[in-house]
Amino acid sequence: MRISNRRGEPWITVPAIEKQPEPPTLQALKEEVERRWGTIDLLDVLKEPDYLTGFTEEFSSVASREIVDRQELRARLLLMSFGLWTNMGIKRVVGAGRSVQAGQRSSRQAIPQKASS
Repeated sequence: MRISNRRGEPWITVPAIEKQPEPPTLQALKEEVERRWGTIDLLDVLKEPDYLTGFTEEFSSVASREIVDRQELRARLLLMSFGLWTNMGIKRVVGAGRSVQAGQRSSRQAIPQKASS
């Protein structure tokens, strides 16, 4: 890590690291997880804690009123989180949902948008 100045502001630079070799036991661990639980859908891994805790209820709109019903907002929040946390990206998640479910709204309407300045 290197701390320097860029345009008069503090700037932190983290150098890229080389890919580490895969531990010898990792493949055995992957095989055991597959044997015990089969293929795990990552979206289900995200939905389960929300079902148990209701953490998406803690999100609120910055607007004066909410137009989207809570179930739709919950689905959007989970899909957006999934896209960001898996590095898949929001556009790909929305695109995948569109190919599975006909009549899906455009990506501009289907995901929360950053407020324009």
